Amino acid sequence: MLTNKLINRLGNWFWAGPAHPVERVLRDGDEVAGFRVVHAPGHTPGHVMFFRESDRLVIAGDVLANLNFLTGKPGLREPPPFFSADVALNRRSIQKLIELKPSIVCFGHGYPLRESSALEQFVARWDP
Repeated sequence: MLTNKLINRLGNWFWAGPAHPVERVLRDGDEVAGFRVVHAPGHTPGHVMFFRESDRLVIAGDVLANLNFLTGKPGLREPPPFFSADVALNRRSIQKLIELKPSIVCFGHGYPLRESSALEQFVARWDP
């Protein structure tokens, strides 16, 4: 059976473009173009979100998707387990997202979310 790590390596080989040199290592709390960097590991070890306090906008990347990948319809989804380095850690990052109390969340996949209560409802459905 393929492991998550192997699947991620194959995905990177298939989908990723050529490597780009890192010019600046981002740290939790750094500022980039008016956004605060929020370390949100789980999907990948170094995954980050970007939060702008002035309008409470979050660029959440792949911590969640707001899209059913099969139907294309809106709906919050965790990354499939085989595309996450650590599912439990990603869930803790989703909690960080909720704690930011965003007014708008933009995802790497799917539609912007303007109802932060939907995030809390999504988490409430998790098994205890």
